[in-house]
Amino acid sequence: MWQEYLDEEDEMGEFYTEEGIEEVSNALDRFIQGLIDLDDYNNNETIEELIKNVVLDINKISQKYDGMIETYEREELVDFNIQH
Repeated sequence: MWQEYLDEEDEMGEFYTEEGIEEVSNALDRFIQGLIDLDDYNNNETIEELIKNVVLDINKISQKYDGMIETYEREELVDFNIQH
């Protein structure tokens, strides 16, 4: 979705950069790969650690690219995580 804003030169696109989108994508890929690699889906501690790490990664990206990840984007990320 964020790439579409950038590609279409939507007014929302001013908050996004290729680099920022790529960093978010990489953080989400690490999160998904961590879930895929789980041996035991009942291991709440490991799952909580994966969630904590992706949240910390997103927070770092948010600080680096000020204005890119605000409430709306965080809600989109929550929806993404729930779907996966």
